[in-house]
Amino acid sequence: ETYIPPEKVENTNCAICGQTTTMRSAKMSKRLGNVVNPEDLISRYGADTARFLILLAANPESELEWSGTGVGSVFKFLRTVFSIMRREIEFREDARAIDRHMVYRMNKTMMEVTKNLEALRMKDAVTSIRSLVDDFMAYGQASVDEGIYRAVKETVLLLLSPVTPHLCEELWEEMGHDSLISLEKWPSFDDIPQSEEYGWSLLSDVCDDIQEILDITKMDTPIEIAIAVASKWKYRLLEVTREEFEQEHSQQGVMKKIMETDLRRYQKEIGGMIHKYLEIGLSTHPGLSQEDEYSILRDLAELIEVRFGCRVNVTREEETEVSGAKYAFPSRPAIMIS
Repeated sequence: ETYIPPEKVENTNCAICGQTTTMRSAKMSKRLGNVVNPEDLISRYGADTARFLILLAANPESELEWSGTGVGSVFKFLRTVFSIMRREIEFREDARAIDRHMVYRMNKTMMEVTKNLEALRMKDAVTSIRSLVDDFMAYGQASVDEGIYRAVKETVLLLLSPVTPHLCEELWEEMGHDSLISLEKWPSFDDIPQSEEYGWSLLSDVCDDIQEILDITKMDTPIEIAIAVASKWKYRLLEVTREEFEQEHSQQGVMKKIMETDLRRYQKEIGGMIHKYLEIGLSTHPGLSQEDEYSILRDLAELIEVRFGCRVNVTREEETEVSGAKYAFPSRPAIMIS
């Protein structure tokens, strides 16, 4: 049994002897000759790239299947970090929804990274940092709040510093700090209220649904996105359904109870609605009212406009004549794109 470097394999045959090869994972050993010399990796890409790649590959409790294909991607990411930290930024005075979203993402990532590092889930921590860097890069593409921009910039470097200390020390000094980043306190985070968490989660779900529609319809440049929040009675039906399911364990029994209320006027739609609620999950809905959900989406419509580059109109199901609005559910607004 002999280890053959990937560059010596043509299709599935060894380029030297011509025999068929089999690919499998194996522990590094001198006998097999499959040892990866970290000095080669460091001399070509730097120590920070090597550290980042190893931590990104697997959590400590999992086996690490080494692959050289990810080195280029990690090196490119770190070059991107270096570039965006030094870019020219236009600042503004007025507060916008995108600022609040950036603060939320910063706080959320600090919480995730801290908990993952404490649990030695290194890969998960690094993945969260990469996601924050993506958001930070997008945030700086338009004018931003100076204080928030600097706070996020410092946070990204502090979170990255245990993984890529050389890069972060360089950028920390360029920001004007006299002390070493390795001597700085670890960033603290605030608990995120459930209502705020739901608002950002709702925004993320709506954006994902919009993107899915655009992908399916192959629509590159939408003109307007209409978002319809479900009718009030659907929220009441959800609450009644949840309450009754605590007493009854069958959909038939719940239907009987509901038909004893004034919701029976919607009897043609109730059966399908209850089935949909059970699919979504009765315990996962935060219990917000129609007005709560409507206010959240109206407030965050600017972020949807920025992402998709078109007008966004948020309405209530009762206020629109568009037929697609009838498919709106609590926490699942209807989306119509033109």
